[in-house]
Amino acid sequence: MYDIILFDLDDTLLDFASSERESLKRIHAEFYPQLNYSIFEEHFLSINNQLWKRVGAHENPLTPGEIRLQRFMEFNQKFNIKHDHEIIAHHYENHLGETANWLPGVKEAIQLLHKKNYILGIVTNGLVSVQYKKYERHALGNWFKSFIVSDKVNMAKPHKGIFELAFSEICAQKNLKMIDVKKILMVGDSLVSDGHGSKNAGIDFCFVGQESKIDHEIDHEIPIKYIIPSVCALPQILTPILNR
Repeated sequence: MYDIILFDLDDTLLDFASSERESLKRIHAEFYPQLNYSIFEEHFLSINNQLWKRVGAHENPLTPGEIRLQRFMEFNQKFNIKHDHEIIAHHYENHLGETANWLPGVKEAIQLLHKKNYILGIVTNGLVSVQYKKYERHALGNWFKSFIVSDKVNMAKPHKGIFELAFSEICAQKNLKMIDVKKILMVGDSLVSDGHGSKNAGIDFCFVGQESKIDHEIDHEIPIKYIIPSVCALPQILTPILNR
């Protein structure tokens, strides 16, 4: 059914949630030890999450590059703390890149899909400085023929253009003249960026998460083909194809 499988990176392939927690603990110890950690974490995550919701939005959009400093500027202003935003951002990005590890069972699933000759790619909304550190640290080039980072291409999911860049990169890598979008599956944990992005790009979508997170009244237009709790379940979903 599919020749190409595109993946989101954070919280789909790699454990961003754990990496974020560890990175915040390090940043707190380095720059904000005077604040209670629970207060620091609560307010930083609130600011950060609100900013990231604007990536790829139609109104008041932000780029990941704008967020990297703005989140610390807003946090410092809130608590009247005078720190160099660039220095903190640089440290935080290094920590995120250094602490991101595979989600359980996912690396083995990717290796199996690669062994079965699926063409694999990654399309991620993130910072170049962070995502490429993860790419190099985990040697993702061993399995993925395309690696598109929104911060590098100045375009973010759910915009269809970022998916089309992945299509073009795969065509160049595999010497293909064109790609049949019906043979492409997008796999990700975000109904907004990955789900609506799949719809905009005209490709099927595999949602990584719990069905309870789907509002069928609101999300019925998203082309959800499969719902899985983890990417490690994907080979089982594609078993008829893997056994051909």
